[in-house]
Amino acid sequence: MDADSIVEYFRGKSILITGSTGFLGKVLVEKILRVQSDIKKLFLLIRASDVGSAKIRIQNEIPVDMVVNAMMVSMAAHPEEQSQIIYHVTSSVRNPAPYAVLAESSHRYFFDNPPCTGRNGKRMQLNKMRFFSTIEGVRLHMAIKYKLPLEMLHLVALCGVFSRRYNKLSRKYRFVMQLIELYAPFSLFKGCFDDMNLERLRMANKDQNNNEAYYFDFDPKSINWDDYFYRIHIPGVLKYMCDGVIFN
Repeated sequence: MDADSIVEYFRGKSILITGSTGFLGKVLVEKILRVQSDIKKLFLLIRASDVGSAKIRIQNEIPVDMVVNAMMVSMAAHPEEQSQIIYHVTSSVRNPAPYAVLAESSHRYFFDNPPCTGRNGKRMQLNKMRFFSTIEGVRLHMAIKYKLPLEMLHLVALCGVFSRRYNKLSRKYRFVMQLIELYAPFSLFKGCFDDMNLERLRMANKDQNNNEAYYFDFDPKSINWDDYFYRIHIPGVLKYMCDGVIFN
């Protein structure tokens, strides 16, 4: 299966894309239109109040990503099948992205680019972030550093002093602990995902993928995770998810 056959597969097709204004959706739309202008129709499912708002949401396109390459190749590889094959295109057995790399990249990024605090534009002084390997360690840290002082404040609040302050901090503490318990199974997950299906698909496509105009590479081993986190992932999260947020 060469690149030309992948591009030809999309000729005359009508394709429904859900989440077309999300990260992968935009990349997929952009690449399909770039490599195959003779597609019949693209149906884009967009949440918007009217047609004008929908058009604005789809205009901010971003560069192509290897995940979309794998998506397009897998679609062309199984044109008439109701396939149950799962292709894992990210951190995996062959190129894992451990949290130690994310921790170091995050610390280096925010040390080099300290966020502003308040409205005067003053830069924050950052300490080394601490990462935990077990949920028990997180609970113990939160209990000693935050719960114990909070209970001491509670004793004072029982006398009618600082009761409003205690109630506010207590709500914040409970909220943070709920988030910790919710995300612990995912953030402390120690498994590695198998990507053999993706590797078979990539090898089947590798030798024939010599058309530079339609390049469909998706080898996760080519990702430098430290560079990716530092230059792409963290700046992207801050730009698209924390736009306008003031750190206090």
